[in-house]
Amino acid sequence: MPFELFRHRDRTAPTPGGAGAPGMSVPSTGAPSIAPFQAFTEDRRIVGRVRVEGRLSDTLNRRVPVPVFAVSTAPLASRDRLHEAPELHELDPYELVVVASGPDSQSPMTAEQRAALRTRRDRYEVCIELTGASVCGVVHLHPGTDLSEITGHRPELFVPVTEAVIRVGSEAEDPSLDVAFVNRAFVQSVVAIDQASRAAPSTGEQLSGAS
Repeated sequence: MPFELFRHRDRTAPTPGGAGAPGMSVPSTGAPSIAPFQAFTEDRRIVGRVRVEGRLSDTLNRRVPVPVFAVSTAPLASRDRLHEAPELHELDPYELVVVASGPDSQSPMTAEQRAALRTRRDRYEVCIELTGASVCGVVHLHPGTDLSEITGHRPELFVPVTEAVIRVGSEAEDPSLDVAFVNRAFVQSVVAIDQASRAAPSTGEQLSGAS
């Protein structure tokens, strides 16, 4: 493989439970769930399924290899030529620019948990420019949080974006995978937008700088 999946294994993992994701922490239901995903490194596309206990955001933010199966890969320049990669069982989250998944990647929540989520977090519409990609959607932050924190030094490696529109190069990705997890290390800029300007994010306020 032309990318080094385990280049960063010597990095220290954060304390379990410290990962951030949209909403409150949802306890694991015990048995892991299975979710489809697409992941993008700087030069490759990886498609498959991932085993998740709790939320995919928590799994990614543990900064340990992520278990995957039924994987196919291709260079980014060869979109229609995915090849099976049965030897690939784990992904290094440090190598992933964006991970896209759908509702299956999130733990189920009760009505009370969803109500608590709405009161504890505010919605901010943004476009995030990354190395070779962009993600436009909604980030969920505590009231009063400065959007510049997306590019700042935080315990979480990945920023979750819901209602996400993901572009790699000039191509839009599968719209059914509408939950994106953006690696802070690859963020180049963040643009705050509103619904009226979502199609033209250049009219918003740009917050530049990567972690």
